[in-house]
Amino acid sequence: MIAESQTPFGEKLAATARAFWQGFCQPSLPALMLIACAAIGAACLMLACVTPQTLAGPIGDYVPRATKDNEAFATVEAFRLAYTPNPAPNSNHLTLIGNSIVAQAFASESGMAQDLQAATRQPWSVSVLTTPYQGPLDEAALADYATRQDPGIVVLSMGFDRFGQAREDYLHFYKMARVGLRSDWTDDQVRTILHERPRRSTGIYVVDNRKFLLLNATSTLLRFLVQTPADRRIDSYIRTDGTHEMALGYRGEIIRHLHNSYRPNQLAIDLVALTVKRLQERGARVIFFEAPMSDDLFARPSDRQLYNKYLAASPKVARDLGAYYCRPPASAQPPAKVFPDYFHVAEPYWQQKLRQALAHCVADMTK
Repeated sequence: MIAESQTPFGEKLAATARAFWQGFCQPSLPALMLIACAAIGAACLMLACVTPQTLAGPIGDYVPRATKDNEAFATVEAFRLAYTPNPAPNSNHLTLIGNSIVAQAFASESGMAQDLQAATRQPWSVSVLTTPYQGPLDEAALADYATRQDPGIVVLSMGFDRFGQAREDYLHFYKMARVGLRSDWTDDQVRTILHERPRRSTGIYVVDNRKFLLLNATSTLLRFLVQTPADRRIDSYIRTDGTHEMALGYRGEIIRHLHNSYRPNQLAIDLVALTVKRLQERGARVIFFEAPMSDDLFARPSDRQLYNKYLAASPKVARDLGAYYCRPPASAQPPAKVFPDYFHVAEPYWQQKLRQALAHCVADMTK
């Protein structure tokens, strides 16, 4: 009797399950409406939840895809500097902004803070915002966010790689939108100096930074689900080409750039001048750091002459911008073997020597 009374219910349940599966698998108006509602709900949830403030929180640990995803590391660190309370309110703050040369030269935030404390007898906190091939437009955006709460001291790179690029090169990297933040500082550079219309801004983070989010979304979700953030290594840019011929080709590329940029061009100066002006208006003090190059890079006397001309002009460029020029002394010049690819420093001993050189410049500037 019990089995007979349960049979109709089981049949109804099976029929319901078959109907549900059929409706789920086959196109139908209710299925389409369900999918549309789910998509709209997910989009609204993303618009509401994915903001600079949320990325500045614990979720930001999972945004970088891998150890070398420096654009994501720099983005999250910039948001944290802009939106979270200063964890060391009684210390001085130093922000290092630059490309792979800066990252390889200093390598460690904690090491830089220790060397600054030894040189100045004061506590320091340090943030490194380095990205590959960083140009003046990404530099301006990172500088904007990094100094909103605590301007402190900002270190920018001064190498001849800063100069000599064409207007189209700047716009190319700008349109790539590699860092996940938008800044009026950058848009003003594009509008007033490059005379181009900035990327459209809606004020909605997900929309304005969709390229960055699409690149990182899947890995962010996976890392969050397994609770495994990527480990950061700042000095992760060493380039090893494998063959002598490829290394020589790389050297030729650098020398060609030197020939185009040993005399700083006005376009590059105008771009960085606007960033420095904004930083100074905010109360930040700016240092331009001249990273050393391998002596092997200048095998021909004519190349060495061009580099010396560039070095002679750099202090005046920094001085005209109202900034401090810092070039490491001869004792901190690494030997050629320390440069696997002519300008990236690879050994911890010499990275510490360069950190100490910068720390002495900071001490001198802040006397």
